[in-house]
Amino acid sequence: MKKNIVIVVVLAIALIVIFNIAVSENDVQNISNLSSEEQFTKNKKECSENNYDACYQLALQYNLGEFVQLDEGEALKFYEIACDNGDVILACINAGAMYLNGTSATVQNMNKSFNYLTKSCPNNVENGIGCANLALMYYHGRGTKQSFAKAADLFDKSCELGISLGCHNLAILYSNGKGVPIDLDKSLELVEKACSMGDETACFSATTLKKQLQVK
Repeated sequence: MKKNIVIVVVLAIALIVIFNIAVSENDVQNISNLSSEEQFTKNKKECSENNYDACYQLALQYNLGEFVQLDEGEALKFYEIACDNGDVILACINAGAMYLNGTSATVQNMNKSFNYLTKSCPNNVENGIGCANLALMYYHGRGTKQSFAKAADLFDKSCELGISLGCHNLAILYSNGKGVPIDLDKSLELVEKACSMGDETACFSATTLKKQLQVK
């Protein structure tokens, strides 16, 4: 039988990591296939014809300063168009992050950030970044009522979708009993999973937990 352990864990608080720019493998391929000028012209034309994936890529070019001068205002505008009209998940993630962090084009707006991040994590989502970010909104009570239980559910969802920070942050909740029962074995399982995904901080956390649990 394991001894009761006083929980003084490295996993003390949730990691505050918001992905400002989400780029898919397809975006990288598309941008590499055309010159930046050709890509910009193509995206602008197709966006005007209600191709909302093109609107997202146009926003990304403004956000990164690819061919066109970096312009966060234009980036946000086209992220919103792509998210509001085309449900482009990556556009919703980026619009949410921009409203959360504030930019040269807009001040922080937690309500708008929460709304866009909610759109980024529908039931059938395949990209877990938005779910991880939305979980942080619930964890900290930003733009919504604080709920550790909802944060835990969303971290779990993002973890299942391959986001290491979702696994790591869910481990934090299990180590501290926020939204889920205290379960250090489950916490260890999750940080080891995050570690296997390349999260070096999670690897350190796993080593610390093993010592506390006297696990070899």
